[in-house]
Amino acid sequence: MNFSGELISAGKHKLYTITGGDKHAPPVLFLHGNTSSSVFWKDLLPYFTDFRLIAPDLNGFGKTPFRSIRAKTGVADWSDDVINLMNGLGYDQFHLVTHSLGGIVGWHLLAHHPKNLLSLTQIAPGSPYGFGGTKDKDGSPIYDDFAGSGAGISNPELIRQIRQQNTALEPAGISPRWLLRHVIIGKGFVHPREDELVESMLSVQLGDDALPGNIELSQNWPFFSPGDSGIVNAISPKWLEGLAKEVANVNQKVPILWIHGSDDMLVSNSSVSEPHWAGKNGRPAGWPGSEIYPPQPMSDQIERLLEIKTDQGFYVRKHVIKGAGHSPHLKSAESVSSRIRNFWNDAGVAP
Repeated sequence: MNFSGELISAGKHKLYTITGGDKHAPPVLFLHGNTSSSVFWKDLLPYFTDFRLIAPDLNGFGKTPFRSIRAKTGVADWSDDVINLMNGLGYDQFHLVTHSLGGIVGWHLLAHHPKNLLSLTQIAPGSPYGFGGTKDKDGSPIYDDFAGSGAGISNPELIRQIRQQNTALEPAGISPRWLLRHVIIGKGFVHPREDELVESMLSVQLGDDALPGNIELSQNWPFFSPGDSGIVNAISPKWLEGLAKEVANVNQKVPILWIHGSDDMLVSNSSVSEPHWAGKNGRPAGWPGSEIYPPQPMSDQIERLLEIKTDQGFYVRKHVIKGAGHSPHLKSAESVSSRIRNFWNDAGVAP
């Protein structure tokens, strides 16, 4: 099956979008994660060619023309873009499949556009409370200024590797290719499209209004708080405050599927990208300990929210892909696709 990519109108803007599948079938919208693009879905798309498949590059990623990202409205702006995209294509309802940062956009779409969703599949989604700076299942902030979240989380060496467009495996532990193998996919897996995936990672926009965003200083460890622009600031709990409550209050019963890898090192209860892990390793010095600055329980936060939706009568299912890292659809596309299809059938939303 051939897929095509082109710039497609999304309201006042345009999104580079991969499309394919049956033009007359129900649509499935795929939203990628951070430091990636629509090409990360290419392994999964062939399993759904009996549907209309739509996979855009979100603003800041891939081949979509870049617009400055405001942290306060960043997630809402991504959400508006894809709603405008689907409306322009003539679809007022669609299945939604997301990954990582795209999952935070997925929570926003569920909260604000539930009538547009036939179903929601979240693959290793970001927590509905955002990334960094919270300490319990209910997303309570560790500090009032949300220190430990925002652009300061990003490793400056990784940003340097992207800026230099490094496609090599070295330096180990930090190059995009190394991270793809050992963290994003996991266990040193060498993907047959590895060069294309690395190129996608290197295509992310960089800067204070892109990746990672601007950094505010804080008196609280780890001595930074979220700024007001850029990608990583947009997923700070400071700017997402209230989103989990909005999701909890949704009445439209959208079926929800949560899929994640058993070896996910990024969205978990002990993320290697979260300040607690760095603090234990002395970066930066002064970590006040787990009692004051514990790891963010991202998985527990997602689990808690889905328990609420289950209690409200929503059809909710969870699948763990054993041996997979943060992107199980890159390592086990057939397994992930079968779980999504079975979920649609069991939920009664398959055509």
